[in-house]
Amino acid sequence: MKQILRIQIEARWPTSAKTAWVLLAANGARLSEGVSEAAHWPLADEYEVVLGAPQATWHAVQVPLGKTARSEMPRLLAYALEDKLLRDPDSQHFTVTHREADRVGVLVVARDRLRQIVTQFTALGKPLSRVFCAQQCAPAGNDAWHLALGINSMLLRTGGQDGICLDPEAEGKPPALLTALIAGQRSAGSAPTLVVHPGEGLAPPDMEAWSAALAIDVRLGATYCWYASAGGNANLLHGEFAPRHRRRAWLTRLKPALWLAGAALTADFLIGLGQIMWQHHGIADADERTMQLFHESFPKTPAIEPVAQMRHQLDLLRTPYGELRSDDAMSLLAALADALGADARDAVQSLKFAGGSLEVVLMPALADRISAVSSQLALVGLTVATRNEDGNPPKLVIRRSLTP
Repeated sequence: MKQILRIQIEARWPTSAKTAWVLLAANGARLSEGVSEAAHWPLADEYEVVLGAPQATWHAVQVPLGKTARSEMPRLLAYALEDKLLRDPDSQHFTVTHREADRVGVLVVARDRLRQIVTQFTALGKPLSRVFCAQQCAPAGNDAWHLALGINSMLLRTGGQDGICLDPEAEGKPPALLTALIAGQRSAGSAPTLVVHPGEGLAPPDMEAWSAALAIDVRLGATYCWYASAGGNANLLHGEFAPRHRRRAWLTRLKPALWLAGAALTADFLIGLGQIMWQHHGIADADERTMQLFHESFPKTPAIEPVAQMRHQLDLLRTPYGELRSDDAMSLLAALADALGADARDAVQSLKFAGGSLEVVLMPALADRISAVSSQLALVGLTVATRNEDGNPPKLVIRRSLTP
């Protein structure tokens, strides 16, 4: 069963080596979890990271999509986000999370930080398949504002496509930025309901005190699990950070099929080679048998072309008995009739036989049959010379071959 190790990476990692992790089955079921250094992480088939806030920011910008080429998107995003970023846009890595008309959701993370994490995991022998942002992993909904409470940070989501990192206040008070945001909503006449999701092992804040301080309805929600919803979120590993080991894994999975195909081709080649060798062996046996029969039949005659010589001897034996020789006109005509098949009727315009050669002038309609007829006559030991001059009927000159 495929297993996935998902690790929570905070801003101080790897200086602070211990980090939370959870081992998941392919269906998302939790198999085990813990907080430890990398040396004590369990082995898995794939490794994923949830990048803790505030290592990334989530923005919504207006970008003219139209027919914009994918290769131009990073440049357009850098231009659109230039006034919202504290650092040079060229030093940042952009990941599009969603698109609505001409507005685009973009996760921004420092390129150097992402490269450091990817390189570190590769050095550990645990190459990353996916990197997610904590903002997308926090609970969200359009019916209320949702606040996820971590150990050192809070994540506020006012809808399904945004996320803001907040700094906790002392003495369990609501964060100052949260207070300001809700005050702005109240002045606009749309004060939201706030659902608070404490992290695993963390005590919830005083709901009544928060409700009084914020002057809104504050409710306690389900426990915040940093790893629970990472599977369907945007993967930061694309472009220059696309995982190369997954391509190698694909080739590895393909190797058995390649080996099987190679083995099949090799077997086919060997079988074909064996058949050719067997056929050569059969031909050699037939030649040897022919030579043996010739010597037995004509012991005082040297063997030059055994088949042609035996045919000539048979022709000499047929003549005294009034039988046709193999090179007689009637024998040649019979072979031509077999070659013409159904076209033999009314096929001949004129005939001439002299010196063992049969000259046949075919009807003009059979001009396109000349090549096929010549090939069939050659198969029965006849030589054929063709003459098909323009303006003249097709002509064949047929004679018995001197060789088999």
